[in-house]
Amino acid sequence: RHQQPAANNKASTFPSVRLFFKVQRLKAFALGNWRWIGIVAVGSVACFYRPRFLLALPPSATMSSSSSTSSSSSSSSSSSSSHDTHGLKSSDPHSLTKELRDREKPALPGLGGDKTTKDLNPDATPSNLAVKLGSKNKRDFVRINLEELSALRLADVKLFSCSSSSILQITILKAQELQPAKGGVPPSPLVMMAIKKENSKDHEKKIDVKKPHVCSKIIQKSSFPIWNESLEMKIDSISAEVKSILLVELRDKTPKGDLLGCFEIVLNNMADNIQREEWFTLQRKKKKDKVSGQLLVRTQIKPEKKVEEAIILKNEKLPAIPSFIYNSYWNAHCVKQLSVSNCGITSIPEAIHLLNSLELIVLDHNQISTVPKSLGRIYTLKCIDLSHNRISELPDELANLKNLQLLSIVDNLFDPKVLPGCLPELDIWCEVEGKLEAWEPLMENERLRRATSETEEHGDASVLAEKELEIQRLLAGIK
Repeated sequence: RHQQPAANNKASTFPSVRLFFKVQRLKAFALGNWRWIGIVAVGSVACFYRPRFLLALPPSATMSSSSSTSSSSSSSSSSSSSHDTHGLKSSDPHSLTKELRDREKPALPGLGGDKTTKDLNPDATPSNLAVKLGSKNKRDFVRINLEELSALRLADVKLFSCSSSSILQITILKAQELQPAKGGVPPSPLVMMAIKKENSKDHEKKIDVKKPHVCSKIIQKSSFPIWNESLEMKIDSISAEVKSILLVELRDKTPKGDLLGCFEIVLNNMADNIQREEWFTLQRKKKKDKVSGQLLVRTQIKPEKKVEEAIILKNEKLPAIPSFIYNSYWNAHCVKQLSVSNCGITSIPEAIHLLNSLELIVLDHNQISTVPKSLGRIYTLKCIDLSHNRISELPDELANLKNLQLLSIVDNLFDPKVLPGCLPELDIWCEVEGKLEAWEPLMENERLRRATSETEEHGDASVLAEKELEIQRLLAGIK
């Protein structure tokens, strides 16, 4: 980094030593001593070029070391001039190198007296620290213009909400290491599938060819067959009370041929409109069955009727949010936006948390007076609009919504002297529209109180730990 020009790299610094090596080299050639020729050649090269460790030093160190053999006066002048150039204090090469390295270290963020260090001043109060950190951590919420989305008729919402039937899409991809058939010949596998209910009489690890089932095509004589075949099956209903199971069997040549393996898939765990791909290990039904290998299957369960991601109701006369909206199985997995505006509803149901995929909920221009605690259990929420209602308090559980980016409480019946318990935390990462100016000092005091109480709790815990150790020592002494 601090090398001098190439012309100065060649050592004009040791003239007497160079002359000595030249003479010795001529003598070695004259006498024909090849070992001495090699030693002299190495010495000449070492003298002619600077050592590598000197090149790593700053110019001040190299100049001072090179000029030390010639004269002391020139050494002092060159080193002082170079020190002035680089601002280095020490004349020792090792100290110079260390000083230069320390100077070249990049300043770490938050250390060294920069702006970040000022913001994170240890003498600052926890409340001010929370405010400063919160202002940086707040994310800009991308507003969704619900006016552009057309409102749905209540009858249409009820139609797809009350439909519980589903479609199972299953793709048989490939298998590997299947058990050979009799005589060691590779099998000719086919895949059979049927849906059974756990509480039904016909639930057995067996597929009846006389009852509804589906079959794949037959792959001739292959222990590593590839199908890439997609099949569909209808599921009447999926509920948490009754377990639905997909039975899968591999047979040789025909549906009644030798068993090559089987397995089960619990459909209740995957009814969420998500595509999955997984290897399943083949199992045997009886001890005498010879089974080996795996089957790769891609599955997806989706609603039979299309479920809208956004449910928008406007200017309807409703006493409350219809129960079929949040009690629907597929609405819980598919609906991401719910807007019930200017419909006259007076409350939010406790079961609203069943819509566990919601990202936006708009309940403005209604007559809502209370907000349920269960709203704080929809952890996917990014926006809550409760403006233009009759709300006077908010539940503390809303502080659990770490993904929330916007909370609108404009034009409600809040008391300026009473601070909602969730706001001191929510205001750190979330934009709160409609908060009262009188709440600002209350939030500062509340944050400071919480920080103080946490410190005291840590102190009490350490005191208790010391007392417990003292009691153990006393007991050990008594024993």
